[in-house]
Amino acid sequence: MVIDATGLRSYTAASIEAPERGTNGSFETGTDGVLSWTRWAGGTTAGTYFTTPGQTRSSNQGWHLIWGTPVTTIPTTGTVNYNLAGFTAPTVSDGSLAPGTFTGKVAVAFSSAPSVGLELAVTIGGITYAGQTIGGVANPTQSGAIVITSGAPTGVFNVGFATTGTGPICRTGRCNMTVRGTLAGAGAQSLGIAYVLSTSVPGEAAPQVRGTAAFNTTAAQQLTTIPAGLAGKGDWGTWSDDAASFRALTTIQTGVSFPSASGVPTEAGVPHAGANDH
Repeated sequence: MVIDATGLRSYTAASIEAPERGTNGSFETGTDGVLSWTRWAGGTTAGTYFTTPGQTRSSNQGWHLIWGTPVTTIPTTGTVNYNLAGFTAPTVSDGSLAPGTFTGKVAVAFSSAPSVGLELAVTIGGITYAGQTIGGVANPTQSGAIVITSGAPTGVFNVGFATTGTGPICRTGRCNMTVRGTLAGAGAQSLGIAYVLSTSVPGEAAPQVRGTAAFNTTAAQQLTTIPAGLAGKGDWGTWSDDAASFRALTTIQTGVSFPSASGVPTEAGVPHAGANDH
């Protein structure tokens, strides 16, 4: 990974997965010391991302990225509440709306199979779309979001749930939020997510909203500059909000991304440049 004064400039997971920020700016860049996040937008990417050439995005769109220190020593007992540390501004895939805002709460019930409870809300275009896992943060054991605690990658989870709110994204008030995430840092002190908000109505043409967020067990904080020491070499993970399943990255140890089973990132089954609005 290469970090410069404005944030993440590039990362290399494999010879075919080595994207660069290119002429984009880095928006909403921040870190809590374990996780860091940024949004590439307002330009054209460079480097290599599978078979897709560089893509141009407006400042209302973005490639949302979050990365950090892999989790070590996952607790086996107790329930822990996580504070929102920072987020990339949610963006709509067609760029028709200005970037929005995000709020959220997370709780993890630790055991041999930890469960994650989420209560998340995205506001964009003046409309708030909100939803939660079953049980919310009050009872995360009901959520169905189970953390992987063995094998590789360790500490990851995924879950989906219905949201409320009617607007350009959910024209009939029927949407789902799909969330991929991971625990991070020593003792699972931080937790990062990437999410996609989309219509759940078959055949309905509506844009999607994407974003990332970081949570931690300390007082909520967001540092606007990523320290050089957090650039990471082979001991960092990186992941994004691309498609439907996790995989371990190669050169960035224990990171996770979201390609299809075939190894080519997809959205709705169509290969694309991943982790971005398009």
